[in-house]
Amino acid sequence: MLFNPNRRWSGLLASSNYEDGTITRSNLAQRVIGVDVSKDKLDISDSAGVICKSIPNTAAAVAKSIVKGIKAGESVFIVCEATGGYERILV
Repeated sequence: MLFNPNRRWSGLLASSNYEDGTITRSNLAQRVIGVDVSKDKLDISDSAGVICKSIPNTAAAVAKSIVKGIKAGESVFIVCEATGGYERILV
């Protein structure tokens, strides 16, 4: 399964199997949170459907919306693109 940012998918992340070049599933994370980064806001899409909204690109908003939305011990993979430094607060 290739990642399609416009489609919500849950459970497992796709990973590459280097022996035969095929895409396989692995248990890297139970949940995936994708973040589209811009200067003023972060658009969040969550495979669990818990955090799906736009928030200001500030440390306070990241702490309140993303960090508090993840349970202790939960396996979560957060993905964002490099956007000329606008991602620094998130990462």
